[in-house]
Amino acid sequence: MEIADKTGSSHPLVAAALHDLASVYVNQKRYADAESLYKRAIEIRQTSFGLEHPSVGTSELNLAGLYALQGRIADALPLIRHIATLSRNDIRPAKWFIFALLYGASAKNLISKDDAIAESWTVLQRGFSSSTGDAISKLSARFGAGNNELARLIRHDQDLTAEEQRLDNELIGRRARLRIPTIAAGDSD
Repeated sequence: MEIADKTGSSHPLVAAALHDLASVYVNQKRYADAESLYKRAIEIRQTSFGLEHPSVGTSELNLAGLYALQGRIADALPLIRHIATLSRNDIRPAKWFIFALLYGASAKNLISKDDAIAESWTVLQRGFSSSTGDAISKLSARFGAGNNELARLIRHDQDLTAEEQRLDNELIGRRARLRIPTIAAGDSD
């Protein structure tokens, strides 16, 4: 814990180290040690970044996984419910785990089947939503509020995007006519 000595025990780097060490402890089946480290990592990350930060969700997800591994669904449920409120990018990797935990909670009568279905539906929507869908949803809310300046900016952005696409297609056509090879993304020498 040299990092803690140099940076202070509440530094985000300490939280990262605690989180990683907790993961090692889980693999070693040292569950009590792992639990305390995950909890401390969550505390530091919440203080440093706020409740909604992705790193808080990551530590909460791993602590929930530890609880699930031990059959402690009731302890995992509040963590899962918080994770389910995070942004779609944070929820995507966890959605199937969240489903399993919600239905496990339902099977243990910790929540109703209807609640498990409703919460799973919310997770499904957030986990599979796209940035385009989110933008459209936000735009419709803003248009409903009557923000004409926003509408002007959006149209301008759409026009620029269309112009970019047109120029890109034109460039591709010219390259093809001149037989200039196109390098695919990820190709390197």
